[in-house]
Amino acid sequence: MRTCNLTAVFCLLAILMSSQATRGGTVRAWGSGPVVSNAPVALGGIVAISGGGEHALALLDNGTVVAWGNNAYRQTEVPEGLANVIAIAAGGQHNLALKNDGTVVAWGRNSFLQSAVPADLTNVVSISAGGNHSVALRADGTVVNWGGYWDEATSHLPKPMPGSFTNIARIASGLEHDLLLRTNGTIVLWGINHHGQLDVPGELADIAKIFAGGDQNFVLNSQGQVQSWGWDNFGQVTLPPNLGPVTAFAAGYEHTTVLRPDQTVFCWGHAVAGQTTIPPDLPPVLSLAAGQNYTLALTTAPPPQSFVHIANPQFTNGRFSVTVATSLAKSYQLEFATNANSTNWQSLPAIPGTGGEMTLTDPAPNSPQKFYRVREL
Repeated sequence: MRTCNLTAVFCLLAILMSSQATRGGTVRAWGSGPVVSNAPVALGGIVAISGGGEHALALLDNGTVVAWGNNAYRQTEVPEGLANVIAIAAGGQHNLALKNDGTVVAWGRNSFLQSAVPADLTNVVSISAGGNHSVALRADGTVVNWGGYWDEATSHLPKPMPGSFTNIARIASGLEHDLLLRTNGTIVLWGINHHGQLDVPGELADIAKIFAGGDQNFVLNSQGQVQSWGWDNFGQVTLPPNLGPVTAFAAGYEHTTVLRPDQTVFCWGHAVAGQTTIPPDLPPVLSLAAGQNYTLALTTAPPPQSFVHIANPQFTNGRFSVTVATSLAKSYQLEFATNANSTNWQSLPAIPGTGGEMTLTDPAPNSPQKFYRVREL
């Protein structure tokens, strides 16, 4: 912040931090691969995250979606104009977005028609994405799936879910299987049974939450008790004796992460890429996601402070202007007040950044005296 005296007229210039995050949080990533190296840690306003194979999604509080990571099948190229999104799901190499009108948008790999949303699909309330397939839960408690499930003998099989799958309340997808929770607290499984992921433990009842990973499943009953089954080659299904109460799971391909009631996390399973090594400075966590060799956490931390570089404040014919170094992903606006300590700053229209320097100008004369500041949005 600085003041300047130009031709006997005083002004105040302030460099303000980004104001993009009004609710939601920021993302942290650990492990290896492009999801970790390209994580948008400076992005605020995130309300949901989802992990795919080597890419990830974030849903922002304005209903738009951000994607990053491996783009081999254009899975990080969010469709232009996608808005009003209320839920996201990242699959192996494709993505789903649920809009507030109950329709679904898909993009990314489509080799097995996993991104070919059925034309008559409406009234959707929940979505999930597997390795090469997609699932939607409709408001009437029925489910629709499309895409393929890998079978070693017959390649990718389209396996439409039977019409008898009704009264479904929640859905979750692993690589080649799906876990469905009925309104009566029982579960249904569908897909390929490579590693026992479809072998339901006989004692399951009163289930409240479900979670699916690569070839494994986790469920929580209404008392918070956990059951797990499926592939356990790295111990990812074996519950640690010191686990304690948990509220949510994020199951990667071969590792597991849980969220505890105190907003801390605990990880176990395959650790070769650092996907179970929790950052020591991890802020309180709101939700989790996991992929092939990484873990994501949506945290309560605000985005890092972002400053606007300003230069050449000047008056021309009694009107104030300033040069600002801008970013294409941001907008900038000039604000003014009659007192430097005012709580009633007035804003001029925001202008999208150009990626270079641009000039912000107050078209009105600086009389009476005005104090100015620049805000990055």
